Amino acid sequence: MKPRENYSGFKGVFKFITSVISWTALVILILLALFLAYYTISTRIYSSKGEKFEPYVSLYTIVSGSMEPNIKVYDVVISRKVKDPKDIKVGDVITFVSTSSISKGMTVTHRVIEVKETEKGTVYRTKGDNNLSPDTA
Repeated sequence: MKPRENYSGFKGVFKFITSVISWTALVILILLALFLAYYTISTRIYSSKGEKFEPYVSLYTIVSGSMEPNIKVYDVVISRKVKDPKDIKVGDVITFVSTSSISKGMTVTHRVIEVKETEKGTVYRTKGDNNLSPDTA
């Protein structure tokens, strides 16, 4: 029979706390690994079927300084899909595929500075926090 660990005294309390922290970190890492595995497998399955995979949650790495100082270069942002576009308000940071002639087709993360209703639907004007002017499209 294995003897029980003794957690009395300072060393014992310290050992108990480090044990709890270690197990918590391990569980978080396992959950993160499972999420990334699911995301990778789902993306490959959808692309092999020729369908566009649109996950509810996406991870993006920022590669420009347009959102500094709030979002720095190489920060990772987590974006969730919006159920109703009318939930997006001025001041929200959104990630979208650009239609601008400069960055057409690129994924951009910028702040909404204006929301307009048009005959084509809702249109959002965006601007990087570190940019002097709004996005062109």
